[in-house]
Amino acid sequence: MKSGKYVAVGATVAVGALLLAGCAGGNNDAAGNGDGDVELRWIMSAESQKEVDVWNHLAEMVHEEYPNITVKFESTPFKDHYNKLTAQAASNDLACIAGLQAQRVPDVGSLFTDLTSSFESTDVNIDDYAPSIVEGLQEDGKQLAVPNPDA
Repeated sequence: MKSGKYVAVGATVAVGALLLAGCAGGNNDAAGNGDGDVELRWIMSAESQKEVDVWNHLAEMVHEEYPNITVKFESTPFKDHYNKLTAQAASNDLACIAGLQAQRVPDVGSLFTDLTSSFESTDVNIDDYAPSIVEGLQEDGKQLAVPNPDA
């Protein structure tokens, strides 16, 4: 997939709607810091430095396309990823963007925001993805995540 598609997916997440309903960001939160700049925390599982480097590169691509948005990447091993999400929720410190697998929607789907309206304001077409994967990332008719761009 072209890098532009990754930026579009990142922008859908970062600009259109925040993935996690309780997104917290401290002093420079998702609402911005008053001067139009926004910092979004993004948590994804990563098992290697190479994966971390790829996710950081995608975060940088969003910043290059939208200079007022900074995506701060956080990684955690896959085995700890969903436990970390629930711990963040319990402490009211959720990252704004997170990875989600269809198998985990029943466990943590309530932490995520409906992205459906975001697709109307971007060039990301959710119908470009495999229907089974799109449906797996839904709960109660809400689209909770964008499938991996390779899906």
